[in-house]
Amino acid sequence: MDLLDIARRIVNGEKSAWEEFLPAFYEIGHRTLYTFRLPEDDQNEILSQVLYKLFSGGLKKFRGGSKGELAMYLKRTIRNQALTVVTKARSHEVSSDALNDMTSDSALLEDRAADEECLRLLERIVQSLSTLQRQGTLFKDILGPKSR
Repeated sequence: MDLLDIARRIVNGEKSAWEEFLPAFYEIGHRTLYTFRLPEDDQNEILSQVLYKLFSGGLKKFRGGSKGELAMYLKRTIRNQALTVVTKARSHEVSSDALNDMTSDSALLEDRAADEECLRLLERIVQSLSTLQRQGTLFKDILGPKSR
């Protein structure tokens, strides 16, 4: 029996037709998902989601009249679900990257605050030195350690 007849039997309420439908569905599904290069677990998860949608009435939405149209309907449904899953995964990766960037930015802000605090401390120390001490320190820095 061909896939279109099996699908019609399913739509008409024949539960046993699902057993005949599944092997063809999984074959179409794996061929469709091959181009996404997803791990097998992800492929199986996507096919389970699509199968649930079909079981929940999605197969009744099919209005075509040929086996080829049914195969295209299944491929399109599987591809759309795969795109949804991949888009959500990439969106999650972007969110993780953004969070990492924010963490890096806050670390940079903390470093800048520490640098500014050190600079203020050094300025206070230099201001507390007398003019003669400041000049002596500058000469030592300019001449280097060998001039002592």
